Amino acid sequence: MELILFKNLNRQPGRYRGKGGGKMIRTKAILKALYFGIMPYWVYEDVRHYDCSYWQHLAINIQYAWRWVTYSEYESDRQFELKTNNNGKEAGSMKVKFILAWYDLWVGCYWDKKRKWLYILPLPCIGIILQFKQVHWVDDNYG
Repeated sequence: MELILFKNLNRQPGRYRGKGGGKMIRTKAILKALYFGIMPYWVYEDVRHYDCSYWQHLAINIQYAWRWVTYSEYESDRQFELKTNNNGKEAGSMKVKFILAWYDLWVGCYWDKKRKWLYILPLPCIGIILQFKQVHWVDDNYG
């Protein structure tokens, strides 16, 4: 059922057909809205781009995602996604690296605030690094 749901989310409404952005823009818009709503701002940027509380920002992003789920997005929403999240080097995307380091004799998680990397070592010396990229906002009117 989940596969069918996401397959249907990639379908573009008739009024937008052929205007660029590819089939994945809808799915990416939904996932990015939820990601940026749930994650605290310091994970993906140094200075908070919104003037409301975390919970209000989460509500704004859920409403934005819901507009994409129900095919009621605006043309300005679509242009925002094309400029911000669909340019090849995605805003807020991350790299995952596997590590095997004999000197890392610890188990757990560590957040490197300066680099914006999350180290996760479930076993001593073996783990992954999530390298978050910096976000560059195009329009300040979006949460």
